[in-house]
Amino acid sequence: MKIKFKFGLLMIAILSTVGLISIVTILLNAALRHPERINAGIVSGIVLLLVIIIFIIREMKFKWNYIEVTNTGLLVSSFLGLGPSRKIPFNEITGFKHSWEPSKISDGHVINIYENNKRTIEISDVSCKNFKEFTDHLKSKVKELGYEELRYFKVLMNVFGIPIMLTQNQNER
Repeated sequence: MKIKFKFGLLMIAILSTVGLISIVTILLNAALRHPERINAGIVSGIVLLLVIIIFIIREMKFKWNYIEVTNTGLLVSSFLGLGPSRKIPFNEITGFKHSWEPSKISDGHVINIYENNKRTIEISDVSCKNFKEFTDHLKSKVKELGYEELRYFKVLMNVFGIPIMLTQNQNER
């Protein structure tokens, strides 16, 4: 079974990222040309926009993976299958946990797949058309580990390369 994407949302994310990067470039260019005009508002604006860009890129990096469940494991390709693909055998997959993220356009249901006790894949109902069917199929192949609460600090650290490790003391539902 393969993931099907919601491409309208992807286009919004890509266009938003390009727009924000353009604004940051314009602000930085203006600040470098006229350093005497730099004030706290410009610096705060640049920092805020950079943080937003990081979160958008994180969402695209972690939640827009092409994933296919095969008989022997998961076939995962980064960013819609355009990046390099890798095969994860089922014996390397620890399991998956459910999570909920705040969302205004969906239920916010997220599946976090752990490979060798590290979170490597996230699947969200925001980006996946066939989320329910995919999750049901995944349950037949991979162990369900329960529920974990969203921890923004861990998510932020994961953006910068620090993996989220599987812990057993998280809230189970």
